[in-house]
Amino acid sequence: MLTSAHAPAALPSGYVAAQAPTVTAGTTAAPVTLPVTTAVTIAAPVATAPPVKTATVVKTLTKAAPVTKAAAVTTAAPMSLLGAETAKGTVATKSAKEVESSNVISSLSLETSDDVADLNKNVQSAFIISDDQVENVYDNWAANYDEDTDKLGFASPLACASAAVNVSKHRGARLLDVGCGTGLLGKICEDLGFGDFCFDGMDLSEEMLQTLRSKGRANIYKSIIKHDLSEMPWPLESKAYDCTVCNGVLIYIKEPKVLEEFVRVTKKAGHCCIMFRDDGYPEFEEKDNQMRAEGQWQLVSKSEPQLNFPDAPEDSPSRSVKFSIYTYEVLV
Repeated sequence: MLTSAHAPAALPSGYVAAQAPTVTAGTTAAPVTLPVTTAVTIAAPVATAPPVKTATVVKTLTKAAPVTKAAAVTTAAPMSLLGAETAKGTVATKSAKEVESSNVISSLSLETSDDVADLNKNVQSAFIISDDQVENVYDNWAANYDEDTDKLGFASPLACASAAVNVSKHRGARLLDVGCGTGLLGKICEDLGFGDFCFDGMDLSEEMLQTLRSKGRANIYKSIIKHDLSEMPWPLESKAYDCTVCNGVLIYIKEPKVLEEFVRVTKKAGHCCIMFRDDGYPEFEEKDNQMRAEGQWQLVSKSEPQLNFPDAPEDSPSRSVKFSIYTYEVLV
């Protein structure tokens, strides 16, 4: 539960608060009985015909004789959120047709085998992507991002938007969405009835920002800029925002000093609502505590951890990802 004294925002029609479902361990695939090819005796070549290699003859066989004992088979690795898990460093990539027929990916908007391969490689580890691939992955995913993550029960945007609405109730509030992507968070704020406000947005992916525009969300975001959050200082004026929000992006930032930028761009007595994944916060914990001790900000509330992708397959690494919303008041 929220420890803040602020009452949670009422959910609009069509929105349901995410609940952490029970995670059921996956089952191990049953051993598979494989046919074994019987030995083949190769007739001696006749004088008029060229000799035939044994390997060539074996390859022409179309049916192997059955055997009574099953051959030993290594247990298959469980499938990840967006494809097969790695097995000893090798990714078993499926074709688009195979993916569409699987329980794991049948509902996602993947159109080609290249799409599947890219997402297998970059997103299979619970949305943790190598630094040099983040922009490319989100550029390629932008058009389908909202739809795909919605089917996984993506919970943190609503939680982050609700926290922002709770601390930004005054008329004409100015907010900054750090890592705004497609503008989903701003749209949710609007759906929550937070009407008299102004959002600015910043994101690494130009295609995500183009999708924001194409979805008609430029009326919510008055200004959007393409910028890498790890490049500091951000190209934004100091003490400009009543509330600064950030949903999930910090999992890709390795420099805890970035937290100082949240304080710099937010007005004194303003708020920062930051989504930290449970597996990402330890990277920032020391810096957070230092900033509290120095009187830069104070923690107002922290939500109880909850699943971020509750509708992901049970054997997917993304199913176990949890997050909390940290709400800070800026003191300087």
